[in-house]
Amino acid sequence: MKKEAKNLNKTKPKRRISLKSVFNFLKSSMQDYDIAAALKSNSKCIFMFVLFLLLSSAFVFADGWTNEPSHQTLFTDTITSKTDASPISIADAQGLYVTGNVGIGVAGPEKALHVKTTADKVAVFEDDDNPIIVLKDANAGVNAKHGGLLFNTQKLQFVSMPDDFTGSTPYMTIDTSSGNVGIGTANPNARLQVGNGDGETLQIGGTTSAPSGHKITFFSSNIEVGRIGLIDTVGSTAIGLFTYNGVSTTEKMRVDKNGNVGIGATSPGSRLEVENTASADDVLLLEDSSGLCEAQPTTTGLTWSCSSDIRLKSNIRNASSVLGYIAGIPLKDYTVIKTGENVTGPIAQELLGEYPELVRLGDDGYYQVSELSQWTLVKAIQELKQGNDKLKSENSQLKTKLSNLESRIAKLEG
Repeated sequence: MKKEAKNLNKTKPKRRISLKSVFNFLKSSMQDYDIAAALKSNSKCIFMFVLFLLLSSAFVFADGWTNEPSHQTLFTDTITSKTDASPISIADAQGLYVTGNVGIGVAGPEKALHVKTTADKVAVFEDDDNPIIVLKDANAGVNAKHGGLLFNTQKLQFVSMPDDFTGSTPYMTIDTSSGNVGIGTANPNARLQVGNGDGETLQIGGTTSAPSGHKITFFSSNIEVGRIGLIDTVGSTAIGLFTYNGVSTTEKMRVDKNGNVGIGATSPGSRLEVENTASADDVLLLEDSSGLCEAQPTTTGLTWSCSSDIRLKSNIRNASSVLGYIAGIPLKDYTVIKTGENVTGPIAQELLGEYPELVRLGDDGYYQVSELSQWTLVKAIQELKQGNDKLKSENSQLKTKLSNLESRIAKLEG
């Protein structure tokens, strides 16, 4: 204890003073001397007695300093705010190390950091440039431990960072100036933009089965006006397109597991099946810049109706002769290499010289031949009829002449 007492007279003591040593010293002094006498005759005892009173009434009790982990840490039971309500500052270049839960605005923190406030803003993180909140998974691999939330130039981004924190890679971006969200792109141009053209962009569903559960739904004025979704039935999976008909959202088109497409048909039997059993019209319409054609299936065949209104035409004149044109088209019998079927038809290269208007080069690099218009064939039939009528008239005249000759011959012989 004498060594402890000597430290009291030094500005730089070599050892720390412990409350336990001070208490033992005071206790020993009070036992060896009369208290009143000690107060009168021993100034050192007076000093120790006053020191004891001050320390025993202190609000903060300190046990000492430790070097864990790599910097000094002061363990305390309570840190009270300043009387002037100014913030409490901790000036330590090594940071603050706390072994228990920390509560800000809450007396009983439930986790390592528990922040509570009645205000809207719970916490503010500020930096001069690109403030970021970092999350670390210590068990992850090299350059895969760190992720965070970064704010830069009106863009809130979820990023990953290497172990040395040199730069960051954004994976999801919220543009706070427009409200656009980008996944896989840092510059979203729509409310939601997924991917940047480098591969798979969006997956709906997972490893578990969810019959008719995976879907994208469109709403307008809180009414479901459309839906694209999975249709999962026993032994068959399809994608359906649903639209709103004014009463409910019903299926309008389906692509089945075989790639067959049904429009109005839920079980398409071919690559494309178009069905409208509610009406005898409006089954198939085809339109380009020159007009519109409608296909109507009947019990005897497929009937086409196409635009022919005089208001759509100009330079109207009588049709030219086509019989000779048609008669000159070279036709051949041949076998289709891919299917082995035997057919009769033209050879594109043979038509290039005299009938170039019927030949075009397809997108696959092979020549194609256009079919003759049915009205061209009708014109040819009309010409044949005209020729046939002429022959019939001439034949009738010849028959009359022959009859007259036979009559005259009969008279001469008689």
